[in-house]
Amino acid sequence: MGVKTGNQLQSLNTAVVTTRQLDIKAVLVYKLGTILQIGVMILVLLGMEKLLMFIDNNYSVPS
Repeated sequence: MGVKTGNQLQSLNTAVVTTRQLDIKAVLVYKLGTILQIGVMILVLLGMEKLLMFIDNNYSVPS
């Protein structure tokens, strides 16, 4: 009843390894997503700057 056989111990070790692999994968996806998000934000800010420069250059106040 309370005695674990070798097969059960082996399955527990396999479950731990699988969990660690999933954790490493999750951390990798998180880091790549963060880097991608920072890159997109930089591109958006540069695009906004170009848009403002374009508007400033083409805007004239009638006098």
